[in-house]
Amino acid sequence: MKRMTHPQHGWQMVQPADVPMFERAGWAEFSPPEPTAIDDPVDPNQAKPEPVKTRKRRVRNDDSL
Repeated sequence: MKRMTHPQHGWQMVQPADVPMFERAGWAEFSPPEPTAIDDPVDPNQAKPEPVKTRKRRVRNDDSL
């Protein structure tokens, strides 16, 4: 299936055998751009974030309830 676009009608998925008919009617084949990775440089001088300190809850095994 190919994705065809038209300025007035939007887009539609088309069987490969129907592509010439759609092109004659003013439709164009749409191919989305290839995704590219974004380079995220890491500064080696940047300080690492301090770990989050958590408090542990004290549990008593008490049957006095």
